[in-house]
Amino acid sequence: MTREVVRAQACTGFAVSPDGSRFRLHFDLAGERDCALDLPVSELAPLMRLMPQIQQIALPQRRGDASLRVMRTPVSWSLERDMTDESLALVLVTDDGFEWCFQLGDAEIFRMAEFLRDERMTTLPAPGSRQ
Repeated sequence: MTREVVRAQACTGFAVSPDGSRFRLHFDLAGERDCALDLPVSELAPLMRLMPQIQQIALPQRRGDASLRVMRTPVSWSLERDMTDESLALVLVTDDGFEWCFQLGDAEIFRMAEFLRDERMTTLPAPGSRQ
C-alpha cells in the first residue's frame, strides 16, 4: 500500500477541540491549499517524543557531521515546589521559546547538586544514557 505524502512548506498553527480531546496542526502547502492533521490528544506525547529525535537525525545529516547534537540554551530557570506531593518542578525556558518542565524529588536534586560540585564527574562525551 502506497502512503500519500503531502509536501507542506510550513506548520502554520494549531487548534484544540473545545473538550480538549483532539488537536489539529495546520500546514501551508506552498500556495495551493491549506491542510490540517487532526489527532487525538493521546497522540501528543508520542509526537512530542518524535520531534527531538527527528531534529537530532536531520541536523547532522544536513550538515554532514554525525557528531552534531541539538543544543538548547536556557535563558531562565526556576525550581518550584508542588505542595501536594512535595516534588520539585525544574523549569527551563530556552532561547528558542521552549519551556521544559521536569518533576524531580529532593533526592534527585541533591544528587544533581553533588554531581555539579565535583567537576571530575562532568564527562565528555556524554554518559551512555544520554547518547
